[in-house]
Amino acid sequence: MRANILSLFSMITLGSILISCSKGGNNTPNTPNTPPPQLSMNKSSIAADGWETVTFTAKDQSNNDITSSCQFYVGNVQLGSNTWWTSTPGTYAIKAMRSGAESQSASLTVSDPGPSPFSQKILVEDFTGTWCGHCPRVGLPLEAYAGSHANAFVISNHGPSSDPYTFSNHALLVNFFQVTGYPSVYINREMKWNENTLQLDQAANKRDP
Repeated sequence: MRANILSLFSMITLGSILISCSKGGNNTPNTPNTPPPQLSMNKSSIAADGWETVTFTAKDQSNNDITSSCQFYVGNVQLGSNTWWTSTPGTYAIKAMRSGAESQSASLTVSDPGPSPFSQKILVEDFTGTWCGHCPRVGLPLEAYAGSHANAFVISNHGPSSDPYTFSNHALLVNFFQVTGYPSVYINREMKWNENTLQLDQAANKRDP
């Protein structure tokens, strides 16, 4: 009888050990691997003109868009968004990563576009008047800037009506820009000029999204 009890106890103990081992002795739960994202591009080639853009997207195994939760790489360089452009020709390896899972690499060809007949332009509107003693302070620097920057178009918007060179729509634009003093200069009808030519350079090099 005692031998039977000891034998039963041994079997129960051995079973407990086997069950414990099958569940993992360190009690660490199994974490399934994240499937790699499926990378796609809206273009397989772009021009190295610093402007043409390629857009990357990623989907999961169920074809759900997971672009916002992925990181995109050109070579080993991580991008800050899912769009990219360059001025350097070559062939680039593109990949997407999500939770440590890496997509298959895609190849992007960037070709030399040659010289372009186009350039970025800026519109500079100077609200001024022949009666304004302070206005040459900005008028002369703008004239000099336009003389050395063919992409800058400077327009003198004269007013009010007593000025012999008054523009017919001067009052309309004054109200639109809420001009309260002269001189006042606006760039591309987006920002007021701070009288620093660096701001003009930045507007000429600005890249619209």
